[in-house]
Amino acid sequence: MEQVNRVNQSVSSPSVDLTYLKEMTGGDQDFMESIITTFVNDTPNTLDQLQKSCAQSDWLGVGQAAHQLKPSLQFIGLKQTLEKVKTIERNCKESSDLSIIPALVSVVIQEIQHGIAELEELFPA
Repeated sequence: MEQVNRVNQSVSSPSVDLTYLKEMTGGDQDFMESIITTFVNDTPNTLDQLQKSCAQSDWLGVGQAAHQLKPSLQFIGLKQTLEKVKTIERNCKESSDLSIIPALVSVVIQEIQHGIAELEELFPA
């Protein structure tokens, strides 16, 4: 229970950091916006998959959804969230500390939703 409390306390509202994306795209604004649009449009489906798999204690599905999120989080610069997603994936793969996964998934979903909202403000459609 103590681990779950620590996870819940680690909810934050991390800001996106587009430095890596700018480097990878060579500063090409159109390409950056294309990647951001894809992230904003596609990530909610992955979050739904993550949440549903977690609700069913489908740790393989949770790990797969977490794995799908990693590259996008790297591009968008949600570094703290990326570390949490790596923990989810690792724990699911190793079947270790599975009791913290539901709380961690909840935190990750909140942080990514915050990141999506921030990106929508920075890059209105």
